[in-house]
Amino acid sequence: MKLTLKSCCALLVLIMPLSCVQISQANAAADPSFSSLMEITNKATLEARNSDEGEYCSYQNYKSTVSYSRPPEIYSGSDGDLWVFVDDGTTGFPGEQTNYFWDSSSWIHAPMMDDASTQFGDYAHQNDAIVRRAQKSEGGFQCVISGLLKLEFWGQEPPAKYSGMVGDLYINFDSRFHDAQLYYIWSGSKWIANLENPYTLAHAVATRTKDGEFCIYGKNKDVYSAYYSAPPSSYKGVKGDLWIVADKTNGRAVSTSYWDGKSWLKDGAPGADALKKINDAVQYKARNSATGEVCHAGTNISAQTFSAKLPTVYKGKANDRWIVMDKKGEKSNIYYYWTGKSWVLN
Repeated sequence: MKLTLKSCCALLVLIMPLSCVQISQANAAADPSFSSLMEITNKATLEARNSDEGEYCSYQNYKSTVSYSRPPEIYSGSDGDLWVFVDDGTTGFPGEQTNYFWDSSSWIHAPMMDDASTQFGDYAHQNDAIVRRAQKSEGGFQCVISGLLKLEFWGQEPPAKYSGMVGDLYINFDSRFHDAQLYYIWSGSKWIANLENPYTLAHAVATRTKDGEFCIYGKNKDVYSAYYSAPPSSYKGVKGDLWIVADKTNGRAVSTSYWDGKSWLKDGAPGADALKKINDAVQYKARNSATGEVCHAGTNISAQTFSAKLPTVYKGKANDRWIVMDKKGEKSNIYYYWTGKSWVLN
């Protein structure tokens, strides 16, 4: 749960007619991978956030900007405009975000506000309402990223007919679950779906059920669920089991608790650290095995393991995942997806 959530092909090529090989190569060229296209989008995003203009989104008179620079002192915009400052690491907190709202004369942000003030909260709610209204509109919520577009829609699949730039990003916010964001990138001729999309949706559905999304490693178990407001007191498990309660609306974790054999101890409570060490040790051992730590989101299965030896014989369902993790936690996880016949990278 805690993520820091082919040999037969060569033979087929040898026996296929040359014309078939050429057609396959043409199709491969026409359909680049999601990750290769994402490199184009990420490069544009980096350039935009480093620029004076930033990565900006607009809807009617409203504007929001994401930048590696703090908001300009001289600004001509609408009351409630948002400026998101992202630390690029120069101040020691890489990736940390600070939200600023324009109040017609100056920028305000939470640390500067009196605890009793509701102005920042009012702007935050106003921002959410505007963005949601834009996502539900005919044109969606549109963002400009160094000439590329990021289009956000509420419950709408990308259009079959589209004319845009290679690297344009389309995000479909599932109308049932705020945390289910399905990504597509324009290749120049078609939308290429993120292979993670089915699992993203499966995760959102599973966390709202009684069983939640759960992982098995050794005799221990993790559960991630928004079904309960607190871990169930009537529980049959082993010492060190982990239960994460999520928010029913946005899917984010609210609390983390460990099972001591009789009751749940919240993370940080006396005795919880010892249980966490048990959990970590068993989880590490499982990830070091051939089967790994196995997680279930409904009928979708995901294995989290340190092993890059993917099973050649697999009887799972299409969209199951195999996640190769780095033991030291220094490298990014590598995600493989089962097509029904073979494992593929995103």
